[in-house]
Amino acid sequence: MATERGVDARRAVQTVYLESRWNPEAVGDNGLAVGLWQFHGAESVGTWAWACELTGHAEWADDANRADPVRSTIVALDMIERGYGWLWTGWRMLGDVE
Repeated sequence: MATERGVDARRAVQTVYLESRWNPEAVGDNGLAVGLWQFHGAESVGTWAWACELTGHAEWADDANRADPVRSTIVALDMIERGYGWLWTGWRMLGDVE
């Protein structure tokens, strides 16, 4: 999935590890971030719905979909492809991965 989008697959894998330890039920940021990629929902800054709209997946904008490992990964990789990798602390921490 990552390579198809021109995203560094190794960095994406490491980002998910840093964000959620690969736990699709992970909850962070005092209960505001959910899933593998730790998207925030409507009760916070609403990055999930915004990201879904921006990437052409508006039909997934319901907050419940943040915990879906496939949908959240597609949206996250589409966001990274568009230059929004900086939204993830893990992505920023990794910098350029070799």
